Amino acid sequence: MTTPNRPLLPRPAFAALLVCLVAVAVVVAMSLADRADPVAARATELQAAEDRRNAEAARDLVQTADRLRSDVGAVVDGLADDASAAQLDRWEGRLAAAHRPLRDRPSAGTEVNLAASGLDVAVTALQRAVAAERSAIEADGRERRRLTALAADLRDDAVVAWSVAATQLDVAAIDAGMGHAHLFLPARGLKGELTADH
Repeated sequence: MTTPNRPLLPRPAFAALLVCLVAVAVVVAMSLADRADPVAARATELQAAEDRRNAEAARDLVQTADRLRSDVGAVVDGLADDASAAQLDRWEGRLAAAHRPLRDRPSAGTEVNLAASGLDVAVTALQRAVAAERSAIEADGRERRRLTALAADLRDDAVVAWSVAATQLDVAAIDAGMGHAHLFLPARGLKGELTADH
């Protein structure tokens, strides 16, 4: 007489044992995965540190641009009228001071660096506009008209460059969690000029 094959464990016990073994295997695998990838953990840590630096650089640049905007705007407005040599001297001093915080700053992320470079280009164009205006008031006739027109073109280039930089700075401020930073000069309706509405 043959004996029927009996399982070593009853079916419910076997199923419970199988579930326990799978659960233990999953926990062990996850534990090993966490320990097995220190490179990924370090990359995450470095990215978080870079994000903090970029956010701080964006905050600093927003504050700098906010301080500089009134001086830059005053020069832009002043160049629309006839300027005296004394006014030009004051503007040159203001613009030289405006360059320092834009140039003497640590590098940051691409968005912040582009915004800072754009603001620096705007200030440089405005310095050249002031230099052209100085040459114009020392010239006569056709040369004076040519230099006055050059100063106006350079002033307009500065306004457009500032508007592009302000747009980029707005993006950097949003990414840094600050919300919008609308640091535009008063709109002049120039070709290529961006405003807060763009």
